[in-house]
Amino acid sequence: MAEVIQRAKQEFEQSRGRMMGLLKDTPDDKLNWSPSPTARSPLAIVAHAGIAVHNITEMLQGRPFGASTSAIADKGFRKEEQEFTSRDEVVALFEKNAAAYVAWIDTLTEEGLNDPITFPFGLGTGTVLHGLTAAARHTEAHIAQLEYVQTIYGDQDWHMGI
Repeated sequence: MAEVIQRAKQEFEQSRGRMMGLLKDTPDDKLNWSPSPTARSPLAIVAHAGIAVHNITEMLQGRPFGASTSAIADKGFRKEEQEFTSRDEVVALFEKNAAAYVAWIDTLTEEGLNDPITFPFGLGTGTVLHGLTAAARHTEAHIAQLEYVQTIYGDQDWHMGI
């Protein structure tokens, strides 16, 4: 496996572990808490990240994302996120889609890095190589949101597993 493929897989696995660890450390009474009516709760953040991993995997396999704008996508994401109402459901969603991404990346060849893909929201086209770390980067962005929400409700622990 090419080094760039292995590195992308490793980065995703690290973000996956961090996301799942932060959710595990979220108290039950804070799972559906959000700092404002328009902000995502911890459950919604992880559900969104899991849904996005699926969409990113599809994009990397050459299937363009259906929403033409981020506003349309956000509306759809928020509706879909509401279907997941428990920690177990969100973990199952994220892990299922993470496993599919990892299974796909395990089949990726060096030649496959040059396969064409279409980025969402009119951002143009590129190759699998250009989008390879999108699952990890997107998950990391939502890890930061989850960590911030935790500080707002008073959790100052770094949750580093130490």
